[in-house]
Amino acid sequence: MISRPACLLLPRTWDSQKEVLQVLASKQPNSEFNKAIRNIDRRNRRLADGSQKSGPTVKSPKKEVVSLLDSLEHNTNINVEKVSTDCTRLLPDSQDLISTVLQWGSSIYREGAHRIYLVTRLIRKWNSMGIDTDSGILSFLTPAQPNKSTEPQNVFRIVAELTRSKHFSVGRYLQWLIATGSLSRNKDFSQVSMYRPLICIH
Repeated sequence: MISRPACLLLPRTWDSQKEVLQVLASKQPNSEFNKAIRNIDRRNRRLADGSQKSGPTVKSPKKEVVSLLDSLEHNTNINVEKVSTDCTRLLPDSQDLISTVLQWGSSIYREGAHRIYLVTRLIRKWNSMGIDTDSGILSFLTPAQPNKSTEPQNVFRIVAELTRSKHFSVGRYLQWLIATGSLSRNKDFSQVSMYRPLICIH
């Protein structure tokens, strides 16, 4: 705090941290430590005031959808109709929307099997509305390098559920596999790890 005070310039979280430091500083009222605390507190308050004047940060539509999904209580009866409407209002682009909910449903930073069933129900709903959900799913699977923040097994389970309810086209998926050359790369398991389980499902 004395030699590197800039390391504690944290205007967003300072209020929740300063109390402990101020208690320690009060035990040494005339010390360098106490002066450093006061100086850092003053600088953090000034920075916090400046950020408030600049206005609130606007979330991207994708983050708005993720925040909406995160806010749902999974142990209650979720109104899929309302969630579906809210999501399409926040993110009208159907491919981006499908990709966003699949990312949310398979994120390694979140827990709960409820995500799989909620995403499945949302995609079914959008499919029944005439939205080309297949394109969104295939677009999500397109990157050659798997996303390390994604749990592939969750994606496979979502696609399996959609396939069983006939909300995902197996024929179109197989055409896509052939067109992308995924089947021809089966000697290198690492390159098809995102595809092989889906083939087994069918």
